[in-house]
Amino acid sequence: MSVVHDQPVVLLREPVRAAVRRLASRAALPALAAVAWIIGFETWANVVVTVAALPSAILLVLGIGNLIMNQRVLLVHREAGAIERPLSLQEMMLKRGVEHVGGREVYVMTDVPSISGAPSDPRVTLFLVGSEGAPGSLVSRVPLWGLPVADFIERSNALLAGRGTTLVLRESGPVEVDETPEEPKEFDWPEEDDQPT
Repeated sequence: MSVVHDQPVVLLREPVRAAVRRLASRAALPALAAVAWIIGFETWANVVVTVAALPSAILLVLGIGNLIMNQRVLLVHREAGAIERPLSLQEMMLKRGVEHVGGREVYVMTDVPSISGAPSDPRVTLFLVGSEGAPGSLVSRVPLWGLPVADFIERSNALLAGRGTTLVLRESGPVEVDETPEEPKEFDWPEEDDQPT
């Protein structure tokens, strides 16, 4: 029997410094365009800078909206018992489905780190293995922002105590893939009699 809890529990938030850095980088080009108009560069130069700054300005507005709406939450355990990643405004506009995983044992797998060593690493994927070994549901590539995976699991399990869900570290992914190489197939060369003349 499933127990419905009153309040959602936030398992992971994006650090404030990461949110500020992202918004600052999106505000840089629109600020440059505003300065160009104030200083009074040639009109054509101002128009070029403004057109180049428009996508950054749109992303800045969406980023501020996402901060207000989601309050930097990356993972939350909902009242119904599922762990989900809240949707951003962009994902809502694109009608993307919510990534969620729910069950008694939710497996956590460490993803391959980025080549450049991003500050958001390590990343993890949360999944529930179905009866055939395929993932039942999945929350992929969740950034931990420098938090060790074992600490994330320990902290999350402490927050989830009494809610019927535990996180378990799993070394292999949700689907086991057989990577045995196939035998090379022989090519049937056409007979000389089959050649067009």
